[in-house]
Amino acid sequence: MKSGFVAVAGRPNVGKSTLVNALSGGKVAIVSDKPQTTRHRIFGIANAPNSQLVLADLPGFQRPRDPLTASQLGDFHALHPVSAVTGDGIAELREELVGLLPEGPLYYPADRRTDLAVEHQIAELVREKALQLTRDEVPHAISVEVDELDEKVVHATVFVETESQKQIVVGRAGSVIKQIGTRARPEIEQILGQQIFLELQVKTRPKWRSDAAMLERLGI
Repeated sequence: MKSGFVAVAGRPNVGKSTLVNALSGGKVAIVSDKPQTTRHRIFGIANAPNSQLVLADLPGFQRPRDPLTASQLGDFHALHPVSAVTGDGIAELREELVGLLPEGPLYYPADRRTDLAVEHQIAELVREKALQLTRDEVPHAISVEVDELDEKVVHATVFVETESQKQIVVGRAGSVIKQIGTRARPEIEQILGQQIFLELQVKTRPKWRSDAAMLERLGI
């Protein structure tokens, strides 16, 4: 069996997540037209009878900040820039990448498409819809945390940094946050395999992007 890891690295907002989703055969990373949508490494897993290709969707390329990030980047093979690859081109690219893999083990169960926990997948889907419905600086100040997940209810908190951002995300009479939930719920139900009630709330957390404890809590 052939298996291994390939890092999809490049400048921000050039379609890395879209490519990873296509190669993985389904959505594993959220996409938007906002730069730096991807905040941390996400694995997309392309399984075949005799191979497992694990694709690392990385944030927009930047110089390593410390020895740890340098070693993490060094653990992957770089994928050369690819643009406008669709349809048969995706299948050919996948076969080409698999052909470069060494013999190896099955790193993840064959039915897995991503390494993300379900809660994280849900949080990212909610954030994706929030990105679609906001503009200017607001998208960069948004993060999402799942507070409750059971058989019938998903409760998540959308964090922003200022009261003005909160007003935008909530919208007039709750119109924006309601639309975020309406867009996110079908994809969440697809992940969970059942219908759920999605409850969202918006909270202000000043300067959370500079709060190390908050970043750790959010897994960023």
